[in-house]
Amino acid sequence: MKLALVALLVLGCADQKRSRELWAAHVLCERGEASGCAREAQLTSSHSRSAEAARKGCDGGSGAACALLGRLMAGGQWLRRDEKRAATLWQRACELGDPGGCTLYGNAMWIGAGVHEDHAKALALFGRACDSGDPRGCLELALSYDTGEGVPRDTEHAERLYRRACDGGLKEACEKIRDIAARRQSP
Repeated sequence: MKLALVALLVLGCADQKRSRELWAAHVLCERGEASGCAREAQLTSSHSRSAEAARKGCDGGSGAACALLGRLMAGGQWLRRDEKRAATLWQRACELGDPGGCTLYGNAMWIGAGVHEDHAKALALFGRACDSGDPRGCLELALSYDTGEGVPRDTEHAERLYRRACDGGLKEACEKIRDIAARRQSP
Protein backbone atom coordinates (compact mmCIF):
# COMPACT_ATOMS: atom_id res chain seq x y z
CA MET A 1 0.00 0.00 0.00
CA LYS A 2 2.75 2.46 0.96
CA LEU A 3 4.72 1.55 -2.17
CA ALA A 4 1.68 2.22 -4.36
CA LEU A 5 1.16 5.59 -2.68
CA VAL A 6 4.81 6.53 -3.22
CA ALA A 7 4.54 5.46 -6.87
CA LEU A 8 1.44 7.64 -7.34
CA LEU A 9 3.18 10.61 -5.71
CA VAL A 10 6.26 10.18 -7.92
CA LEU A 11 4.12 9.85 -11.05
CA GLY A 12 2.08 12.86 -9.97
CA CYS A 13 5.25 14.88 -9.52
CA ALA A 14 6.49 13.78 -12.91
CA ASP A 15 3.16 14.76 -14.49
CA GLN A 16 3.24 18.09 -12.65
CA LYS A 17 6.78 18.72 -13.82
CA ARG A 18 5.79 17.87 -17.40
CA SER A 19 2.76 20.16 -17.15
CA ARG A 20 4.90 23.04 -15.88
CA GLU A 21 7.45 22.43 -18.62
CA LEU A 22 4.71 22.33 -21.26
CA TRP A 23 3.18 25.56 -19.92
CA ALA A 24 6.58 27.31 -19.92
CA ALA A 25 7.21 26.14 -23.49
CA HIS A 26 3.74 27.35 -24.54
CA VAL A 27 4.36 30.79 -23.03
CA LEU A 28 7.72 31.05 -24.83
CA CYS A 29 6.10 29.95 -28.09
CA GLU A 30 3.36 32.55 -27.72
CA ARG A 31 6.09 35.17 -27.25
CA GLY A 32 7.63 34.12 -30.56
CA GLU A 33 10.50 31.99 -29.20
CA ALA A 34 11.06 29.27 -31.80
CA SER A 35 12.80 26.96 -29.32
CA GLY A 36 9.75 27.20 -27.03
CA CYS A 37 7.51 26.18 -29.92
CA ALA A 38 9.76 23.20 -30.67
CA ARG A 39 9.62 22.07 -27.04
CA GLU A 40 5.85 22.56 -26.86
CA ALA A 41 5.43 20.48 -30.03
CA GLN A 42 7.45 17.66 -28.43
CA LEU A 43 5.63 17.73 -25.10
CA THR A 44 1.99 18.27 -25.99
CA SER A 45 -0.37 15.35 -26.37
CA SER A 46 -2.64 17.33 -28.67
CA HIS A 47 -1.96 16.34 -32.26
CA SER A 48 -3.20 19.59 -33.73
CA ARG A 49 -1.32 21.71 -31.17
CA SER A 50 1.87 19.72 -31.77
CA ALA A 51 1.68 20.35 -35.52
CA GLU A 52 0.78 24.02 -34.99
CA ALA A 53 3.64 24.60 -32.53
CA ALA A 54 6.11 22.74 -34.77
CA ARG A 55 5.07 24.84 -37.77
CA LYS A 56 5.40 28.06 -35.77
CA GLY A 57 8.80 27.00 -34.40
CA CYS A 58 10.08 26.01 -37.82
CA ASP A 59 8.91 29.31 -39.30
CA GLY A 60 10.79 31.00 -36.44
CA GLY A 61 14.04 29.21 -37.24
CA SER A 62 14.09 26.18 -34.93
CA GLY A 63 15.77 23.22 -36.60
CA ALA A 64 14.30 20.84 -34.03
CA ALA A 65 10.79 22.09 -34.85
CA CYS A 66 11.41 21.67 -38.60
CA ALA A 67 12.64 18.11 -38.02
CA LEU A 68 9.56 17.27 -35.96
CA LEU A 69 7.19 18.83 -38.48
CA GLY A 70 8.89 16.80 -41.21
CA ARG A 71 8.36 13.60 -39.19
CA LEU A 72 4.69 14.48 -38.76
CA MET A 73 4.32 15.02 -42.51
CA ALA A 74 6.26 11.89 -43.46
CA GLY A 75 4.19 9.76 -41.10
CA GLY A 76 0.90 11.11 -42.34
CA GLN A 77 -0.73 10.44 -38.97
CA TRP A 78 -1.56 13.97 -37.88
CA LEU A 79 -0.96 15.85 -41.11
CA ARG A 80 -1.47 15.00 -44.76
CA ARG A 81 1.36 12.70 -45.85
CA ASP A 82 3.81 14.66 -48.00
CA GLU A 83 7.26 13.11 -48.43
CA LYS A 84 8.57 15.95 -50.60
CA ARG A 85 7.61 18.59 -48.02
CA ALA A 86 9.02 16.37 -45.24
CA ALA A 87 12.37 16.13 -47.05
CA THR A 88 12.40 19.91 -47.54
CA LEU A 89 11.73 20.42 -43.83
CA TRP A 90 14.53 18.00 -42.88
CA GLN A 91 16.89 19.82 -45.22
CA ARG A 92 15.98 23.10 -43.51
CA ALA A 93 16.40 21.51 -40.08
CA CYS A 94 19.88 20.36 -41.07
CA GLU A 95 20.76 23.80 -42.45
CA LEU A 96 19.58 25.29 -39.14
CA GLY A 97 22.03 23.02 -37.31
CA ASP A 98 19.75 20.23 -36.07
CA PRO A 99 21.78 16.97 -36.28
CA GLY A 100 18.65 14.81 -36.20
CA GLY A 101 17.33 16.75 -39.17
CA CYS A 102 20.53 15.91 -41.06
CA THR A 103 20.03 12.21 -40.32
CA LEU A 104 16.40 12.31 -41.41
CA TYR A 105 17.29 14.18 -44.60
CA GLY A 106 20.06 11.66 -45.24
CA ASN A 107 17.60 8.79 -44.85
CA ALA A 108 15.24 10.46 -47.32
CA MET A 109 18.10 10.90 -49.80
CA TRP A 110 19.27 7.30 -49.29
CA ILE A 111 15.91 5.85 -50.34
CA GLY A 112 14.70 8.69 -52.58
CA ALA A 113 11.71 9.60 -50.41
CA GLY A 114 10.49 13.01 -51.59
CA VAL A 115 13.91 13.84 -52.99
CA HIS A 116 16.27 12.47 -55.64
CA GLU A 117 18.11 9.36 -54.39
CA ASP A 118 21.76 10.21 -53.77
CA HIS A 119 23.83 7.87 -51.60
CA ALA A 120 26.94 10.05 -51.61
CA LYS A 121 25.05 13.07 -50.26
CA ALA A 122 23.19 10.86 -47.79
CA LEU A 123 26.49 9.54 -46.43
CA ALA A 124 27.82 13.09 -46.09
CA LEU A 125 24.67 14.04 -44.15
CA PHE A 126 25.06 11.01 -41.86
CA GLY A 127 28.67 12.04 -41.25
CA ARG A 128 27.65 15.61 -40.47
CA ALA A 129 24.96 14.39 -38.08
CA CYS A 130 27.33 11.98 -36.38
CA ASP A 131 30.02 14.64 -35.98
CA SER A 132 27.37 16.92 -34.47
CA GLY A 133 26.44 14.34 -31.85
CA ASP A 134 23.44 12.50 -33.34
CA PRO A 135 23.88 8.79 -32.51
CA ARG A 136 21.37 7.83 -35.24
CA GLY A 137 23.62 9.52 -37.83
CA CYS A 138 26.57 7.48 -36.52
CA LEU A 139 24.50 4.30 -36.77
CA GLU A 140 23.41 4.97 -40.34
CA LEU A 141 26.99 5.69 -41.40
CA ALA A 142 28.26 2.60 -39.56
CA LEU A 143 25.71 0.39 -41.32
CA SER A 144 27.05 1.58 -44.68
CA TYR A 145 30.66 0.86 -43.74
CA ASP A 146 29.72 -2.48 -42.22
CA THR A 147 27.88 -3.64 -45.35
CA GLY A 148 29.90 -1.78 -47.97
CA GLU A 149 26.80 0.02 -49.29
CA GLY A 150 27.83 3.31 -50.88
CA VAL A 151 31.37 3.11 -49.47
CA PRO A 152 34.15 0.53 -49.45
CA ARG A 153 33.54 -1.98 -46.67
CA ASP A 154 35.54 -1.07 -43.55
CA THR A 155 34.59 -3.09 -40.49
CA GLU A 156 37.02 -1.29 -38.17
CA HIS A 157 35.60 2.12 -39.09
CA ALA A 158 32.06 0.72 -38.78
CA GLU A 159 32.88 -0.55 -35.30
CA ARG A 160 34.15 2.88 -34.20
CA LEU A 161 30.96 4.47 -35.50
CA TYR A 162 28.80 1.82 -33.84
CA ARG A 163 30.64 2.57 -30.59
CA ARG A 164 29.74 6.27 -30.86
CA ALA A 165 26.11 5.35 -31.53
CA CYS A 166 26.10 2.84 -28.67
CA ASP A 167 27.62 5.42 -26.32
CA GLY A 168 24.79 7.72 -27.46
CA GLY A 169 22.23 5.21 -26.21
CA LEU A 170 21.28 3.21 -29.30
CA LYS A 171 20.96 -0.44 -28.29
CA GLU A 172 20.92 -1.53 -31.93
CA ALA A 173 24.45 -0.15 -32.30
CA CYS A 174 25.60 -2.03 -29.19
CA GLU A 175 24.24 -5.24 -30.72
CA LYS A 176 26.11 -4.54 -33.95
CA ILE A 177 29.37 -4.27 -31.99
CA ARG A 178 28.68 -7.71 -30.51
CA ASP A 179 27.91 -9.02 -34.03
CA ILE A 180 31.26 -7.77 -35.30
CA ALA A 181 33.05 -9.42 -32.35
CA ALA A 182 31.20 -12.68 -33.07
CA ARG A 183 32.19 -12.52 -36.76
CA ARG A 184 35.82 -12.10 -35.72
CA GLN A 185 35.58 -15.20 -33.51
CA SER A 186 34.08 -17.43 -36.18
CA PRO A 187 36.37 -18.97 -38.79
